[in-house]
Formats: sequence, structure tokens, C-alpha cells
Amino acid sequence: MPAFYNRQAFIEDFNQALEKGYKFEIRFEEGESEPVLTPEAFIEQSNEDICFLDMHTPSGDEASIVFVGEFRHDIMDSFVEFTDYSGNAELERVFANFFELNDD
Repeated sequence: MPAFYNRQAFIEDFNQALEKGYKFEIRFEEGESEPVLTPEAFIEQSNEDICFLDMHTPSGDEASIVFVGEFRHDIMDSFVEFTDYSGNAELERVFANFFELNDD
């Protein structure tokens, strides 16, 4: 399971995806969901919970990432684990900075 360490890379990838027409929703384990308009809003909402970031592509495909852990607002780097349940290669393209940062 890859780990994302760079909060700024998440913000940059998310904003680039928004510019390309992607839409995002945050979904909690209880089943509640709501649109996410900015990466900072996602970081704030997901701060203390396990949650899903659902991505809707411009072509109508969907992908989902599970985020686990706490974001640290006081530092730029944060540790976030994720699992991709979609098998959607587009997810890796959208969040390419994360994958690039974590290739060992």
C-alpha cells in the first residue's frame, strides 16, 4: 500500500485535476458524502477520520481512494496511507506527483 508524504503534492495534483474537469466527493464510513471543492477542504474534513475520496473523471469514470491517518496542519509533510479500490489507471495519472515522490 503506497504512502503519501507530501501535502503540497496532494494540493497541486488536486487543483490540476479540478482545472481539467474532475470532480471529487468525500465519503465517510457512515455513508455520508459531500462535494469537495478544494484540496484544503478535503484535508480539513478528513483530518481525523478514515474517509474515501471519490473521483469522477470528465469521461464519467469513477475511482475511489481510502485515506487513513491524520493530516498534520502544522507541517507541510504528512503521512497518509491509501488503498485504490477502483483499479483505475487514471487515478495514478491524476495523482502522479504522489506516486513519483514515493518511488523508491
